[in-house]
Amino acid sequence: MPDLICPNCDQDYNPNDVFCAACGQKTDLGISSVWSMIMQFVSNLVNYESKFFRTSRGLFIPGFLTNEYLAIRRIDYLSPIRVYFILLFLMFFALSFVPMQFNVNNNPNSDFDLNRNTMQKSMSLDSYIQQQITDLKSLVERKQKDPEKQKELSNNLDTVEQQFNLDFSATNTTVLFGNEYKFKKADLYNLSHEELIEKYQIKPIMDRLVLKAMMRFTNDPKGFLKFLFGNMTWAVFLHVLLMAGIFKAIHFRTAYAAHFVYQLHLHSFLFILTLICLTSASGELRAWIIAGLSLTGAIYFFQSLHRVYGNKRWLSILKGILLIPFYFAILLGSILLIMLISSILF
Repeated sequence: MPDLICPNCDQDYNPNDVFCAACGQKTDLGISSVWSMIMQFVSNLVNYESKFFRTSRGLFIPGFLTNEYLAIRRIDYLSPIRVYFILLFLMFFALSFVPMQFNVNNNPNSDFDLNRNTMQKSMSLDSYIQQQITDLKSLVERKQKDPEKQKELSNNLDTVEQQFNLDFSATNTTVLFGNEYKFKKADLYNLSHEELIEKYQIKPIMDRLVLKAMMRFTNDPKGFLKFLFGNMTWAVFLHVLLMAGIFKAIHFRTAYAAHFVYQLHLHSFLFILTLICLTSASGELRAWIIAGLSLTGAIYFFQSLHRVYGNKRWLSILKGILLIPFYFAILLGSILLIMLISSILF
């Protein structure tokens, strides 16, 4: 059987070859159907033909993939950063389907739709009532064309407002970036963040940025949450970089890249646990599942420390216990830093 010509590099290849010997392109590529294109995309994404299942199995063995990568045994596995971003995408994709329920005063029967009105009602009911009455007056002016009747209805609304005995002097003590401020609750809804900065003489730049983020949440809670989740990917990746730096400080003789690889594999496994939590049953059963997965994550962490860094088991457990508070503190700090940067840029 005569050799064929590779359309990518114009070199001859045998019809029985799966790949071109010169450039490595697959020989059976084509666009015969949309389904073949989709399967080609999935194949390129996870490379399931040779690596996906081996990588998945190895990820459940603490420290295994990291040790394989550091030992330069890599051909059988997906790269750590590819595994990380695939699972990160799946986690946030699953998170987008999780309904968010909010309640007032920890009352499970008081769920409400998260918007500006419900935020105003929960923090300053007087301000909310006053705003509703003001809106009613505006509607009366648009609906009622008779000036006499319009004045009568407006006076009636004024009477209602007086009977409510509204108090707009209530304050809310707020700590921004280490500094404490006493805002009038009504001002938090009636003034923009620029007006609040001017009225309350907020000087520190970090306090101004935190206030801007807070006001964005107050005025558009759902939009703010979308903004937060949109930037969470960068925060989680920053967390990986910073945790690798912490491990570099502890094991300073080991290259930073090795700690980075370890963090990628560790976070990838934690993403799997999070995915299970997000897709698990609700109610009391879910609480038990979360508790069990949290314990699994801790054991995985201690065991991976033991296998990757070669410490004695008791020392790995002690080190892990000491590092867990740093883990959550750095995660919170990463989220706040990305939020502040995003507030500056957007």
